[in-house]
Amino acid sequence: MVFQKIRFISSVAIVNLATLLLVINAFVPVDLFLLTTAAEKKAQPYIADAPKPLVPEKKVISGTPVRIVLPRHGIDVTVEPGAYNPDDGTWVISKENAHYALITPPVNDTQGNTLIYGHNDWPVFYKLKNLEAGDIVEVYTENAQIFTYVYQKSEDVRPDDVAIFDYKGPPKLTLQTCSGAWYEKRQLAEFSLLKVEKS
Repeated sequence: MVFQKIRFISSVAIVNLATLLLVINAFVPVDLFLLTTAAEKKAQPYIADAPKPLVPEKKVISGTPVRIVLPRHGIDVTVEPGAYNPDDGTWVISKENAHYALITPPVNDTQGNTLIYGHNDWPVFYKLKNLEAGDIVEVYTENAQIFTYVYQKSEDVRPDDVAIFDYKGPPKLTLQTCSGAWYEKRQLAEFSLLKVEKS
């Protein structure tokens, strides 16, 4: 009798457990990934193998300077190539024009410091000492672009200070001329890029 009672209770427990499993399965879907065979898993592509969307590379806008204009100061001069001669430590320079230092990047919208230098004479860069915050400079290029920059700051350095050539950051323009009581220093006027447009 006791044995029959135990068997009855066991049967009811098994039926209840089976019912419970069916109810759980109805509300919690089976993870199909767990039922995937080893061969099927091997055939499935990994996420890392999926093709990645192409990111278009930014097209660099650049050009060789041929003219520079500082409207507020009445400066409008031709820019010629300026080469450095390592044999005698001199730069090409003229009385009437400014020069683009060929060892620096051309004006561009991506990175680097473009150097344009000229004499501290009235037709060229004499008025650089009067620069003020917000002053604009326009650089015209041989490929019909106009790069517009806004003045940031100036500093006087020794002629042998070459830190300007180590710059690696966002695009900027530096104008250089002689400074000091005996023109023994170099004024470096720094401008940040504002915009680029077709001329």
